[in-house]
Amino acid sequence: HNGMTIRRCDDVRCFAHVNLQAEIFIVFSGKVRAVSNGRETVISAGEAFFVNSLEVHAFFAEGESSAAVVMFNISEFPAIEKRTDGYTAEPNITKLTEKKTDEIKRRMTEDEDTVFYDEVEIASLIYPLFSEIFRQNALRKSCDAQSSETLIKAMKIILEKYDTDITLEKVAHMVGIHPIHLGRCIKKRLGEGFVDILSSIRVDKAIRMLTSGDEKISDIAY
Repeated sequence: HNGMTIRRCDDVRCFAHVNLQAEIFIVFSGKVRAVSNGRETVISAGEAFFVNSLEVHAFFAEGESSAAVVMFNISEFPAIEKRTDGYTAEPNITKLTEKKTDEIKRRMTEDEDTVFYDEVEIASLIYPLFSEIFRQNALRKSCDAQSSETLIKAMKIILEKYDTDITLEKVAHMVGIHPIHLGRCIKKRLGEGFVDILSSIRVDKAIRMLTSGDEKISDIAY
């Protein structure tokens, strides 16, 4: 989707998945364990964690916790995209002031789990957050700086057709490259193979359906 959303994440258990959007995960209370780029990090209250687009990641609350995830299209911020393309933040823990965390809380509403924002509101939140991320963290090269256009096209197809008999060969044909090349690209950039990525997406969708609807488990599994 376009624009930016802020999603409430109380006592989060979010298994390995990948998004086309970038994320900033912010913990308000308690602690949350983050898994990204093959590393585990514990995020405490008042801290933020950055996840770039197309990075496999997961979040698990350690006891009771409250948090929010800010999701946005990093391509809308060329200066930020250029600095983070092919790089990961280290130690990827950004301490936020009480004023900043309160500002993010105020943008949430009491009766909605996900809130959508327009371009002006996006910029007013994202730029100050990245100012702190860049000030408090170093950037380490995580992969080749090659164009990710083909991979983004492939991931869009996988995310749209996850509930069909989609295969690596079919996706490769749709984006116009050889399946072996696409498979290597997915493994190199995302750290997991096509089958694992597809399975993670399906499990994530199933969890959302199980927790938000009345559908039968057999129907969801199908």
